[in-house]
Amino acid sequence: MDTILPIPKDAILIKKIIHPDLIKLKQSLMHLEMHKNMNNLISTNLNILDSDEYKDLKAYFEKEITEYVANFYYDFEVRESNNGFEGLQITKSWVNTSLKGDEHHEHMHSFSVISGVLFLTNSEDNGNLTFIIKSRDLPYGDSMIGTRFHTLEYYATPKEQYLEDHLVLFPSDIPHKVITVQGDIPRHTMSFNTWWLGRLGYEDSKLGKIYFNRLD
Repeated sequence: MDTILPIPKDAILIKKIIHPDLIKLKQSLMHLEMHKNMNNLISTNLNILDSDEYKDLKAYFEKEITEYVANFYYDFEVRESNNGFEGLQITKSWVNTSLKGDEHHEHMHSFSVISGVLFLTNSEDNGNLTFIIKSRDLPYGDSMIGTRFHTLEYYATPKEQYLEDHLVLFPSDIPHKVITVQGDIPRHTMSFNTWWLGRLGYEDSKLGKIYFNRLD
Protein backbone atom coordinates (compact mmCIF):
# COMPACT_ATOMS: atom_id res chain seq x y z
CA MET A 1 0.00 0.00 0.00
CA ASP A 2 1.36 3.40 -1.01
CA THR A 3 -0.27 6.27 0.83
CA ILE A 4 0.35 9.46 2.77
CA LEU A 5 -0.82 9.76 6.35
CA PRO A 6 -1.76 13.42 6.99
CA ILE A 7 -1.09 14.38 10.60
CA PRO A 8 -2.86 17.65 11.34
CA LYS A 9 -1.26 20.04 13.76
CA ASP A 10 -4.22 22.37 14.17
CA ALA A 11 -7.98 22.29 13.84
CA ILE A 12 -9.92 25.21 12.34
CA LEU A 13 -13.65 25.23 13.11
CA ILE A 14 -16.31 26.66 10.78
CA LYS A 15 -19.74 26.71 12.39
CA LYS A 16 -23.13 28.22 11.63
CA ILE A 17 -24.25 30.57 14.42
CA ILE A 18 -27.89 31.02 15.40
CA HIS A 19 -28.44 33.72 18.02
CA PRO A 20 -31.09 36.48 18.27
CA ASP A 21 -28.51 39.20 18.98
CA LEU A 22 -26.90 38.75 15.57
CA ILE A 23 -29.64 40.94 14.08
CA LYS A 24 -28.77 43.82 16.45
CA LEU A 25 -25.09 43.40 15.69
CA LYS A 26 -25.67 43.61 11.95
CA GLN A 27 -27.95 46.63 12.29
CA SER A 28 -25.25 48.45 14.26
CA LEU A 29 -22.78 48.27 11.38
CA MET A 30 -24.05 51.46 9.73
CA HIS A 31 -23.48 53.41 12.95
CA LEU A 32 -19.97 52.16 13.75
CA GLU A 33 -17.10 54.62 13.60
CA MET A 34 -14.41 53.16 11.34
CA HIS A 35 -10.88 54.22 10.47
CA LYS A 36 -8.24 53.13 8.01
CA ASN A 37 -6.29 49.96 8.68
CA MET A 38 -3.46 48.95 6.36
CA ASN A 39 -5.60 47.95 3.37
CA ASN A 40 -9.16 47.97 4.73
CA LEU A 41 -11.18 49.53 7.58
CA ILE A 42 -11.32 48.68 11.29
CA SER A 43 -13.75 49.87 13.96
CA THR A 44 -12.55 52.47 16.45
CA ASN A 45 -14.27 50.45 19.18
CA LEU A 46 -12.13 47.39 19.92
CA ASN A 47 -14.41 46.08 22.66
CA ILE A 48 -17.77 45.79 20.92
CA LEU A 49 -18.91 42.67 22.76
CA ASP A 50 -18.31 44.33 26.15
CA SER A 51 -21.48 46.35 25.65
CA ASP A 52 -24.37 45.27 27.91
CA GLU A 53 -26.59 44.69 24.88
CA TYR A 54 -24.24 41.95 23.67
CA LYS A 55 -23.47 40.23 26.99
CA ASP A 56 -25.54 37.17 26.04
CA LEU A 57 -23.87 36.96 22.64
CA LYS A 58 -20.44 37.25 24.26
CA ALA A 59 -21.28 34.45 26.70
CA TYR A 60 -22.50 32.33 23.78
CA PHE A 61 -19.23 32.82 21.90
CA GLU A 62 -17.16 32.07 25.00
CA LYS A 63 -19.02 28.78 25.43
CA GLU A 64 -18.35 27.88 21.80
CA ILE A 65 -14.66 28.73 22.18
CA THR A 66 -14.31 26.64 25.34
CA GLU A 67 -15.98 23.65 23.68
CA TYR A 68 -13.75 24.01 20.61
CA VAL A 69 -10.58 23.94 22.72
CA ALA A 70 -11.83 21.00 24.79
CA ASN A 71 -12.88 18.98 21.74
CA PHE A 72 -9.80 19.51 19.59
CA TYR A 73 -6.93 20.06 22.00
CA TYR A 74 -7.71 17.79 24.98
CA ASP A 75 -8.27 14.03 25.10
CA PHE A 76 -11.58 12.41 25.94
CA GLU A 77 -11.01 11.94 29.68
CA VAL A 78 -9.98 15.57 30.10
CA ARG A 79 -13.02 16.74 28.12
CA GLU A 80 -15.36 14.67 30.24
CA SER A 81 -13.95 15.97 33.53
CA ASN A 82 -13.08 19.46 32.26
CA ASN A 83 -9.89 18.86 34.19
CA GLY A 84 -7.36 20.65 32.00
CA PHE A 85 -8.83 24.14 32.07
CA GLU A 86 -12.00 25.97 33.03
CA GLY A 87 -12.63 28.28 30.11
CA LEU A 88 -11.61 31.18 27.92
CA GLN A 89 -12.73 34.80 27.82
CA ILE A 90 -13.03 37.28 24.97
CA THR A 91 -10.59 40.13 25.52
CA LYS A 92 -10.97 42.23 22.35
CA SER A 93 -13.71 42.37 19.72
CA TRP A 94 -13.88 44.59 16.68
CA VAL A 95 -15.33 44.89 13.17
CA ASN A 96 -13.39 44.82 9.91
CA THR A 97 -14.82 46.20 6.67
CA SER A 98 -13.33 45.45 3.27
CA LEU A 99 -14.68 47.11 0.15
CA LYS A 100 -14.02 46.20 -3.46
CA GLY A 101 -10.26 46.33 -4.06
CA ASP A 102 -9.40 46.06 -0.35
CA GLU A 103 -7.44 43.24 1.23
CA HIS A 104 -6.21 42.25 4.68
CA HIS A 105 -2.48 41.71 5.03
CA GLU A 106 -0.97 38.50 6.38
CA HIS A 107 -0.91 38.62 10.17
CA MET A 108 -1.32 36.74 13.44
CA HIS A 109 -3.06 37.77 16.68
CA SER A 110 -0.70 38.54 19.55
CA PHE A 111 -1.56 38.08 23.24
CA SER A 112 -4.37 35.68 22.39
CA VAL A 113 -5.00 31.93 22.63
CA ILE A 114 -7.88 31.43 20.19
CA SER A 115 -9.14 33.97 17.67
CA GLY A 116 -12.47 34.12 15.89
CA VAL A 117 -14.01 35.62 12.76
CA LEU A 118 -17.77 36.01 12.31
CA PHE A 119 -19.12 36.80 8.84
CA LEU A 120 -21.83 39.48 9.09
CA THR A 121 -22.84 39.97 5.44
CA ASN A 122 -23.63 37.68 2.53
CA SER A 123 -20.51 38.74 0.64
CA GLU A 124 -19.11 36.47 -2.05
CA ASP A 125 -15.68 37.43 -0.70
CA ASN A 126 -16.18 35.94 2.77
CA GLY A 127 -14.45 32.80 1.56
CA ASN A 128 -11.31 34.81 0.80
CA LEU A 129 -10.09 34.22 4.35
CA THR A 130 -6.89 32.24 3.83
CA PHE A 131 -4.80 30.38 6.40
CA ILE A 132 -1.09 29.95 5.77
CA ILE A 133 0.19 26.62 7.06
CA LYS A 134 3.93 25.99 6.95
CA SER A 135 5.33 22.48 6.99
CA ARG A 136 7.91 21.60 9.60
CA ASP A 137 11.63 21.50 8.74
CA LEU A 138 13.31 18.15 8.53
CA PRO A 139 15.74 17.66 11.44
CA TYR A 140 19.38 18.28 10.53
CA GLY A 141 18.50 19.15 6.97
CA ASP A 142 18.46 22.11 4.64
CA SER A 143 14.99 21.51 3.27
CA MET A 144 12.93 24.46 2.15
CA ILE A 145 9.86 25.13 4.29
CA GLY A 146 6.75 24.18 2.34
CA THR A 147 3.79 26.53 2.59
CA ARG A 148 0.17 25.64 1.92
CA PHE A 149 -2.63 28.15 1.53
CA HIS A 150 -6.05 27.03 2.77
CA THR A 151 -8.82 29.34 1.53
CA LEU A 152 -12.28 28.92 3.07
CA GLU A 153 -14.21 29.07 -0.19
CA TYR A 154 -12.85 25.64 -1.10
CA TYR A 155 -14.41 24.14 2.04
CA ALA A 156 -17.83 25.82 1.97
CA THR A 157 -20.85 23.89 0.72
CA PRO A 158 -22.73 25.29 -2.31
CA LYS A 159 -25.75 26.00 -0.08
CA GLU A 160 -23.72 28.18 2.28
CA GLN A 161 -20.93 29.27 -0.01
CA TYR A 162 -20.94 32.88 1.20
CA LEU A 163 -20.74 31.84 4.88
CA GLU A 164 -22.95 34.58 6.34
CA ASP A 165 -23.52 34.01 10.10
CA HIS A 166 -20.69 31.48 10.23
CA LEU A 167 -18.04 31.60 12.94
CA VAL A 168 -14.45 30.54 12.31
CA LEU A 169 -12.28 29.62 15.32
CA PHE A 170 -8.53 29.01 15.11
CA PRO A 171 -5.34 29.20 17.20
CA SER A 172 -4.23 32.82 17.26
CA ASP A 173 -0.69 32.10 16.07
CA ILE A 174 -1.78 30.75 12.68
CA PRO A 175 -0.89 33.31 9.98
CA HIS A 176 -3.86 34.34 7.87
CA LYS A 177 -4.95 36.98 5.38
CA VAL A 178 -7.86 38.09 3.18
CA ILE A 179 -7.35 38.02 -0.58
CA THR A 180 -8.35 41.13 -2.54
CA VAL A 181 -12.12 41.71 -2.46
CA GLN A 182 -13.67 41.43 -5.92
CA GLY A 183 -17.41 41.85 -5.30
CA ASP A 184 -19.59 44.91 -4.75
CA ILE A 185 -21.10 43.76 -1.43
CA PRO A 186 -18.99 45.07 1.50
CA ARG A 187 -17.28 42.33 3.47
CA HIS A 188 -18.16 42.97 7.14
CA THR A 189 -16.69 40.66 9.78
CA MET A 190 -16.35 40.69 13.54
CA SER A 191 -13.05 39.44 14.93
CA PHE A 192 -12.10 38.69 18.51
CA ASN A 193 -9.22 37.52 20.66
CA THR A 194 -9.27 35.45 23.83
CA TRP A 195 -7.35 34.56 26.97
CA TRP A 196 -7.70 31.90 29.65
CA LEU A 197 -10.35 32.27 32.36
CA GLY A 198 -10.33 30.50 35.70
CA ARG A 199 -8.06 27.53 36.34
CA LEU A 200 -5.46 26.45 33.79
CA GLY A 201 -3.77 23.15 34.59
CA TYR A 202 -4.80 19.80 36.00
CA GLU A 203 -6.24 19.63 39.49
CA ASP A 204 -3.72 16.98 40.56
CA SER A 205 -0.72 18.39 38.69
CA LYS A 206 2.52 18.30 40.66
CA LEU A 207 3.57 21.43 38.80
CA GLY A 208 0.58 23.30 40.13
CA LYS A 209 -2.00 25.36 38.31
CA ILE A 210 -2.64 28.99 37.46
CA TYR A 211 -5.83 31.01 37.90
CA PHE A 212 -6.81 33.84 35.59
CA ASN A 213 -9.41 36.44 36.54
CA ARG A 214 -11.73 38.05 34.05
CA LEU A 215 -9.97 40.98 32.40
CA ASP A 216 -11.62 44.41 32.49
